[in-house]
Amino acid sequence: MGKSAIKRVKILDYKVKASSGDDTADYLDGKVDDINITISGDKITVKSNSNLENAINTRFGSDILVVGTGCEYTSIQDAMDDASSGDEILVTPGTYTEQVTYGDDNISVISHGGKEITTITYEDATVVNFSTKSGCTLRGFTISMADINSATDYPVTGANDDASDYNYIIDCDIILNSTGPYNTQTALHLTDGNWRLQDTNVTVNASYSGASDNSAYCIFTTNTTNAVNVDLVNVKATITHSATDRSYVMAIINQGSGTFNLWNVKITVDTATAHGNLAYAAGIDNITKGGTTNIYSADIDVYNSNGSGHAYGIYLNSGTINIYNVRVDATCSGTENWCRIDSGGTVNNYGAISTDGTLENSGTYTGGGNRYVKRPGNISSYDLTETGMTTDGNWHDWDISSVVPKGARLVHISALFRDDAVGKALGFRKNGDGSYDPTYRYTQVADADYGCDYIVPVDDAGIIEYYASNTTWTSIDLKIRGWWI
Repeated sequence: MGKSAIKRVKILDYKVKASSGDDTADYLDGKVDDINITISGDKITVKSNSNLENAINTRFGSDILVVGTGCEYTSIQDAMDDASSGDEILVTPGTYTEQVTYGDDNISVISHGGKEITTITYEDATVVNFSTKSGCTLRGFTISMADINSATDYPVTGANDDASDYNYIIDCDIILNSTGPYNTQTALHLTDGNWRLQDTNVTVNASYSGASDNSAYCIFTTNTTNAVNVDLVNVKATITHSATDRSYVMAIINQGSGTFNLWNVKITVDTATAHGNLAYAAGIDNITKGGTTNIYSADIDVYNSNGSGHAYGIYLNSGTINIYNVRVDATCSGTENWCRIDSGGTVNNYGAISTDGTLENSGTYTGGGNRYVKRPGNISSYDLTETGMTTDGNWHDWDISSVVPKGARLVHISALFRDDAVGKALGFRKNGDGSYDPTYRYTQVADADYGCDYIVPVDDAGIIEYYASNTTWTSIDLKIRGWWI
């Protein structure tokens, strides 16, 4: 299929066309937002009240290939086959039952409607494969696999062959519903290069029974020669396990020589069905190749129902793990360790907090972290709501000294908020510390509740600061769950 300077954009019942030269054109239609296109020299600018503006702005030499019913392409892979480096594939809402393999570097696949209404799915084979491409983006999709028929089937996989460039997975839900009897079942499998996951959920639901010595993972990296480096920002990794025969269940595994960096990561491993073959469950596992994992902010819960098994919040077989401001809860009627260190491992603890589980150390351990104190009693009411807040886009004090004792270094806050617009921000930081990198969360869907947790430094007076976007919020409900001393 031939290519022009910018691919024709056709969404629903209208078309927007552009050609070279200096020109300005407007398009008005009662069914859609008004569109304004300006072509000046080598640049096309699109102005619109919709997400179309963000999706279309580009320069000549790069194409926008639009996928959907009634569009130039009805298959994402067909558009991919016609794309080249620098192109963008814009996918309209719908469910696409197909396999997608990136065919060139620097290609972006972006949903127009977001992951709630745009799904790529396939059964018994890999769904999205970055192959060895670099500089690529996948944004705004639910990627789901209903089942697998091989240990090398993944919802998402890739091997970035450019050591200086990143691949990006942003605002996606990656889901593996695993019922197959295969030795390794993984939602996201990465084998080379640099990767960044942001605002993304990775989920494995394992339910197969009848095969021993199996493993289930959310995120797994491995490479015997090259490093796999992964940044996780605002990521949730969740395994729900209901099978009766499986040896290992782990959320995040760094099996290579690369570096993991975790910011605001929530890890949950739940093996609620009792059975005797689950050797261990772990939140983070650093094994074999001597990689480094930096945990800057994380909340880790691991539950192993096997009475003779093991639960590890953090398990280090080799390499180094540096821990900052992390809460860990490892629960098992057998062995429960918030952290286990084998002889080849080093843990530098700058703030790990264990609410359940002990330290098992056969390697090198430095630091002592802080002690987490769960707020006593039944927390039935909110400590602060939108009616008591100033939501004007500025930082404001919140005095928590009546709840949090003097000497506390960090506070654990649970939040539930809602607004009628997407992208509204709620953030916290240490009082008066403009240099501190605050933690923000954003409304993901209009008129829907969004729940999350914050870990915030506290000053000596028991004051922190909050920030809320300049808007009239539908609701903001905040509870203090505990603190570190």
